[in-house]
Amino acid sequence: MPTLRVGPSPLTPTIHSIRVRAFAKINLGLKVLGKRPDGYHEILTIYQTVALHDRLEILLRRASGGGTRRAREDVRVVCDDAAVPSGPRNLVHQACRLWKRARKFRGAIEVRLQKRIPVGGGLGGGSSDAAATVLGLERLTGDRLDAPSRFKLAARLGSDVPLFLCGGRVLGCGRGEKVYPLQDLPRRNCLVVFPGFSVSTTEAYQTVVALYERGTGIGDRGSGSAEAYQAVAALYERRRRSQTAATTTDRSLRLTRVTKAPRIYDFGARPQFSLKDWGPAENDFERVAFARWPELAKLKRRFIRAGAETASLTGSGSAVYAIFASARQLDRASRLVPAGWQVFRTRALTRAEYRRLLFERLPVTEAMNDG
Repeated sequence: MPTLRVGPSPLTPTIHSIRVRAFAKINLGLKVLGKRPDGYHEILTIYQTVALHDRLEILLRRASGGGTRRAREDVRVVCDDAAVPSGPRNLVHQACRLWKRARKFRGAIEVRLQKRIPVGGGLGGGSSDAAATVLGLERLTGDRLDAPSRFKLAARLGSDVPLFLCGGRVLGCGRGEKVYPLQDLPRRNCLVVFPGFSVSTTEAYQTVVALYERGTGIGDRGSGSAEAYQAVAALYERRRRSQTAATTTDRSLRLTRVTKAPRIYDFGARPQFSLKDWGPAENDFERVAFARWPELAKLKRRFIRAGAETASLTGSGSAVYAIFASARQLDRASRLVPAGWQVFRTRALTRAEYRRLLFERLPVTEAMNDG
């Protein structure tokens, strides 16, 4: 791991340190089921971790003392990406703070973060960084939370964080924080493309809500119709012309509230994605993102024509991924990406690989070779 240059630390000398990888995720399908009484949205998704990763170095230091104010300063996060906040708004900072409180840890923590996962692409980089921080702190101190407490802490940090306590292929329910490990599928190459711009998750949900209100059901199998894309494009056009964007607090835009948590049997006879193989993965946010950025839809179609077993938007976007059975197919498909977009040649990680590679003892092979 290359040295991250930082200024002099105000903390006391290091007594322990560890290096941890924080792997990205893709969504092998994502369905929005409805609005919940608590304001969140009920979703169904399959998460898959991939070898693309950030790196963290976690350092523990002796308690500096000095009272409550000094204790608040005993968490420090530095990052090589200026776009990533380093203070309390950073999920890594929040993870340190929650873990210190849960374990009554009196020492100081410094985290040095090297970003490689694009920010705002739907790849879960911030959530993965937070989960890796918790797991790294437990490994360093030997002071481990019990599993229910660890998952509860992760869910407080964010909806995607619990999945990174599992790794591999994971079913996500609730707002995404209820996770159930699934059987891993055969290893595959994965091409991840980031177009250089991010998608606001809040805005994406607002548009999904508006589409429900207009009766253009997000979960329909016909979600790729020209009429659906035109409806979303019209919504964005009205939003651009308006001085104030529609918000989820408007009663006219709310989804039907979920009065009881859905069961796996309630997801319908025609699921949007497969639980058993690398089959087609449909994401409800594609209708939103593809209407606004048609070049993303065009790239997905190119990948499918190039032999991808599945290709989709991940999360609410803006990154698009494609799964290939061979490295040759992946290499050919990578030439179809528009100039200037970031391309990551990576691979799906099984749960066993995820756990084995989490702590930096072994090198990571980011893409598979044929043969």
